Amino acid sequence: MFTTQTIVPGVRLYTMPTKQFKTITLSIKMTTALSAENAGLRTVLSNLLQYSNQLTNTNSAFRQKLDELYGTSIYLDTMKRGDKHTVYLNADFVNDTYLNERNLTEEVLELIHAILFKPSFLSEDFDERIFDREKKQVITRVDSLYEDKSRYAQHRLLELIRPNHPASISAMGEKTFIQAITLDQIKEAYQSMIQHDDISIYVVGDIDPEGYKNALQASLPFTQREFGSRTQTQVLQTPFNETVEAMDMKQAKLHIAYETPITSASAEFPAMQVLNGVLGAYPHSKLFTNVREKESLAYYASSSFASSYGLLFAVSGIDPSQKEKAESVIDQQLELVKQGEISDREFLQTKSMLKNQLMEIKDSARGLIEVFESYQEIDPSFSLDGWAAKWETISKQDVSELAKTITKIHTYFLTTKEVN
Repeated sequence: MFTTQTIVPGVRLYTMPTKQFKTITLSIKMTTALSAENAGLRTVLSNLLQYSNQLTNTNSAFRQKLDELYGTSIYLDTMKRGDKHTVYLNADFVNDTYLNERNLTEEVLELIHAILFKPSFLSEDFDERIFDREKKQVITRVDSLYEDKSRYAQHRLLELIRPNHPASISAMGEKTFIQAITLDQIKEAYQSMIQHDDISIYVVGDIDPEGYKNALQASLPFTQREFGSRTQTQVLQTPFNETVEAMDMKQAKLHIAYETPITSASAEFPAMQVLNGVLGAYPHSKLFTNVREKESLAYYASSSFASSYGLLFAVSGIDPSQKEKAESVIDQQLELVKQGEISDREFLQTKSMLKNQLMEIKDSARGLIEVFESYQEIDPSFSLDGWAAKWETISKQDVSELAKTITKIHTYFLTTKEVN
């Protein structure tokens, strides 16, 4: 899919020349170890970098500059994967081929250079009100977690089963840490990121890879650094527990966590993707069909697999009085999978859905980057067709045997104050 080049040691360039898109998609990903402290620091930092640099030092100036660049889109944010935290910059802009006598790539890279290497907060006359504003913006985003009760319930479940663990650390960080951040800490986090982070740069579009390598080397003067290993977090064994909490709301949330020794690094990972699809990832899956449709116990019911941590989740929104019955029916669906009671419809449609979702990625440059980034760590020879072929070889028995490795470890029930 992508060709790999080295900008300098520790900074890799992945290019995908294609005439499929009229735009160039560029993504710069700066990665380090994940912790609650640096997640908050780096999220505030990403906000500051986006809107305040020495070329466009205000929000309005930044937006005006993008308009002048034929509606170029540039944004920064943070994400996590496994035990790593990433600050990323994404840019989409018109290919120079469609412009008359204008080197838009050069102008876009000039702006990106200013964003990454000339942030306003490094200048002596920096207005610290900008820092306060962006810190408040991040706190507001963190607070929004509590407004979405489904997200909150899942976050609480992760805190309970994996306290102080990468699985329960938000990519945005925790409010208490963010509130205490100082501008000096931001400057230290910035210098660490620029000088020491693993850096991966992705470019998709009708490009000359060698020409882009030269342009990036000239515009983005990253220095040599050691390219760190990207390890899977350790799979743990956790005794079963149950937690009931109450909030002022109408619909209760039942979230169940299961443990398995399988992660994305396991040979059985493709089979686990099929298992998750059969259990609850799709509208034809067992949880949706039986918990929601047949038994009318849930407003929604689905499953997901956190492949970095070996954790499977079944989540549902239910009437507060239906907790015991809903949990029992959810347990029954996993037991059916363990017993091999998987219909042809559930099995074949799951494989079809998985394949269709993967192939739809071909229509999105951003999607191609995200899928390649996540899968190439698992399989260096990854291709869309090659991974889809893995699913075709999986049998119902493979899924059934894999289900027997799954252990229920925690039930989290977020209910209404009236019931509790």
